[in-house]
Amino acid sequence: MINFHTHALWSDGELLPAELARRAEYLGYKALAITDHADFSNLEILIPRICNVCQKLRGSLNIQIIPGVELTHLPPGDIAQAAKEARLLGAQIVVVHGETIVEPVMPGTNLRALESEINILAHPSLITEDEIKLAKEGGGRAYHPERPFAYQWSYSSMCNQVWSAAYFKYRFTFSFRSY
Repeated sequence: MINFHTHALWSDGELLPAELARRAEYLGYKALAITDHADFSNLEILIPRICNVCQKLRGSLNIQIIPGVELTHLPPGDIAQAAKEARLLGAQIVVVHGETIVEPVMPGTNLRALESEINILAHPSLITEDEIKLAKEGGGRAYHPERPFAYQWSYSSMCNQVWSAAYFKYRFTFSFRSY
């Protein structure tokens, strides 16, 4: 099992990163990304801390701990720049909080995220068929070697098809940068 979208205490999670990683290892996960919520106000604080704890945990646990970030509630026009900055700061997984009926994410977020160098578009319950096709195809300017994909933890057949296709396609090919 893998989970590339988790939160620690730095956003809306309840666990310290070390506890989050240990619990995932105990449950049999092989890889875990710590992707707390961020925007331009905390990228430079958050990502180095996540990278630091991932590096310290590396070798102590039998699980790959990956530093990442979830870009949340950014204006769609800022997503590409924020993803680029996150990468420069050390994020190996970039998640974007998609458009959803639950939160007032700005319209256009899903499309701009899929056109940017991101890995995961999360919670896209308001995703269009064209955006699903774009996610399934890997987006326009996908970050190498991964491609962005969308997933939704619901039983929507369209979204589950995208998640299944993306999961099985990248399950065995995802490569992690070593520290």
